[in-house]
Amino acid sequence: MRIEGLAAYAERFTLPSLGHRQVYGDMIPGGEGMIRPMTTNEEKYVVSGYTNENMRRVLKQVVVEPEGFDPWKLIIADLLYLTFKTRMVSFGSSYRLDLECPQRNCGYVNNGVLIDLDSLDVDYLDEDFEQPIEIGPLPFEQMRKGDEVYVELNPLLSVDMIERVSDKARKIAEKTSSPQREAEYLFRLAAHIKSVGSNEFKGLDDAYAYVSKMPSMNSAYIWEHVNRVMNFGMEDTWLHRCTNCGVESRYMIPITSEFFRPSFFNNDKQEQGDVGGSQAEGEVAGAGDSRQRVISEFTGEDE
Repeated sequence: MRIEGLAAYAERFTLPSLGHRQVYGDMIPGGEGMIRPMTTNEEKYVVSGYTNENMRRVLKQVVVEPEGFDPWKLIIADLLYLTFKTRMVSFGSSYRLDLECPQRNCGYVNNGVLIDLDSLDVDYLDEDFEQPIEIGPLPFEQMRKGDEVYVELNPLLSVDMIERVSDKARKIAEKTSSPQREAEYLFRLAAHIKSVGSNEFKGLDDAYAYVSKMPSMNSAYIWEHVNRVMNFGMEDTWLHRCTNCGVESRYMIPITSEFFRPSFFNNDKQEQGDVGGSQAEGEVAGAGDSRQRVISEFTGEDE
């Protein structure tokens, strides 16, 4: 659906993945496109209840170039990036948050901290990246048996795949009366692995069975390689110095329905386009960011 009036205010974007051909084919060459502001009809999807699914329904409408863009094929880093771009092109880059200091002896709530979303860094995937990647040898086999076993990994997973993982984990949790996060941890790792040595897995369940019995040393080694590749995308944290204790901490920028609910009161506390009312928890400055988070209920995490 193209709305000519709003399309005139569309802005150009470049996905952090650069539209990697092994992920998207020819859908979005170079990761470049145009995105316009939301209409009220589209806004209802994310204001009534934010999920990945609702955000993709919005993106299906607001991404006006390239033609044939399919938000259901997006990887996590690109979905997060376009979520921020949708907010900025629709309401501006100013976003106010109440930030609760994470220091044990403080806990002070810094009210109405102004965040400039447009100033957040974006890191891009290496243009020469190709998957699957081969890593190894696995440390457990090498140290304990003297064997050299190599692994083929697919670090880039679509959000659709993440949702498949969550669905399988949910079914196992219901069947075994165990926490969903436990099964989800195993399925997430399994989804990244294409083969181990001469063993090429037939599907997710096959890889899951292997991962369940994998030495922890190997799984830690594999996760380290996945996370190295996945260290790209849009920064989704904000550094702020507590006005009470003076300690600088890094805060996650929450993406909820309030992210798309601006206030237009022009006074000393809020400026046009600011969003108020959300509270973000912090962590000690210097901790790693979480650019690869899944921004919905599918992880079982509270955003």
